[in-house]
Parts: sequence; C-alpha cells; structure tokens
Amino acid sequence: MPEDSQAFQVDLDQLDNLTARAGNFVGFLNDSLTSLQQRMDALQHTWTGDAARAQADAYRQWSTGATDVREGVDAMRQAAVDAHTRYTTAIDTVTRILGNR
Repeated sequence: MPEDSQAFQVDLDQLDNLTARAGNFVGFLNDSLTSLQQRMDALQHTWTGDAARAQADAYRQWSTGATDVREGVDAMRQAAVDAHTRYTTAIDTVTRILGNR
C-alpha cells in the first residue's frame, strides 16, 4: 500500500462542481435541441422536393448523434453523482470505524 496518502484523496467540492456543470450543459443541450427541432419542423412544413428530403435525412442523422452526445454527458454526470455518494459513504464509514484521528 502506498505511503503517500495523497494517492487516495478526492475533492468532493470539485466533484460537485463538475456534476453541476455537466447538469447545466445537459440542460443547455436539451433546450438547444428542442429549439432546433422546432425550427426544422417549421422549415419542413414549407419546403418540398429533393433538397428538403435530403436535408430532413441529414438532420435526422445529425439529431441522432446530438442525442447520443447529450445522453453520454448525462451518463457521465450521473456517474459523478454516484461516485460522490460512494466516496461520502466510504469517508463516513472509515471515520466511524477509526474515529476522528
């Protein structure tokens, strides 16, 4: 076991900050994707032809990728929340077992 106690430290405040920032980014992505979808829907109501179909297909493909990014960022945010809970539980358990040394 390493003697350097720094090797096993985590900054819970920094983890909270990261979680909040990721949550804000997910919210921004949700709002942006919703707004863009509304604009694309309005455009598709007035645009017809081959170019309109090509644009709609390209947008659907792009939207799928953007949704994957949003879901990935949200999964990372949730992993940070879960990590915070586990670290806090571990700290509380060790403190309870060893006392405040």
